[in-house]
Amino acid sequence: MAIDNPIDAAEPYLKESSDTSLGLVLLAGEMAFPHAAPLLKFVELVSGHFSAKERRNRAQLFLDLLRDQQRLLEVLGNNYDKIKVKVEDLAEAVQLAVFRDAEAFNDNKRDRYLNILGNAVRSEEQIQDLASFIRDVEMLGEEDFVVLKVLNRVMNKPEGWGPPGQQKLHPNNFIQRREDLVVQVAQALGIKTDMGSTGQTFSREEGYSICARLQGFGVAHEIDLSPREVPTGDYCFRPSKRGLMLLKLIGEDVPN
Repeated sequence: MAIDNPIDAAEPYLKESSDTSLGLVLLAGEMAFPHAAPLLKFVELVSGHFSAKERRNRAQLFLDLLRDQQRLLEVLGNNYDKIKVKVEDLAEAVQLAVFRDAEAFNDNKRDRYLNILGNAVRSEEQIQDLASFIRDVEMLGEEDFVVLKVLNRVMNKPEGWGPPGQQKLHPNNFIQRREDLVVQVAQALGIKTDMGSTGQTFSREEGYSICARLQGFGVAHEIDLSPREVPTGDYCFRPSKRGLMLLKLIGEDVPN
C-alpha cells in the first residue's frame, strides 16, 4: 500500500539515520519518495544546529573573527584607557553574542554582532549596556533593519539641523517628510507604489506595523498625526537616539 503522508513515508529513513550516514539516507529518500528528501534535509539542518560540536565550532569561528576581523584585542591593548564602554559591559556583550550566534546560525546577525563589538571599542561616544544592543539584533528581523535604515535616511538628513549642541527639529520638519517616508519604506519592503491611473493607492499597513515594532524596542518614535485610515493612511516615525546608536554600531552612516 502506498504511503501518502510524507512524514510517515520518511520515518524508516529517520530511524535509520542514527546509524547511517545522513548523506546516504538523503540519497535513498530522494530515490524512494519525492517528498521525503526535503524533510530529511530539514532534519539534517536542525540536527546540525543542535550538535554540540557544530555549536563549539561556530563559537570558535566567532571568536576568531572578533580577533582577526575586528582586531578587538589589538584595539583594547592600544586604547584601553580611551575606550567608551566598560570592560565588564564588553565582556558580557561578547559572551552573549557568542551564545546567540551559536544558537541561531544566522550569518546576517553574526555580522551585526561582530560590527557592534568592534565599533563599540572604537566609538568616541559613551555606550551604556552594550549587551542590550546584542539583544536588539537577536530580536529584530531583516525587515526591521531595512525600515530602520529608511527612517535614518529620510528623517535624519543632515540639512535642517542646528549647530552642534543646539540640534533640534520641530515635529513639522518630520511630518513634512512623511509621504516620502511611507513611499520609501514600502519600496524597501518590495511593495509596488506606482499604481498608475487606476485611482488605487498602495497599503501603508506593512510599513506602519514594522515602525510600530521598532518603537516597541525603543529605536524609533512615532510623530503624532490625525487618526489614519487603514490601511492607506500615512504615518510618521523617526529614529530614536538609541536607534541611531544601533545603526552606528552596525556600521551605518548616521548624519546626526
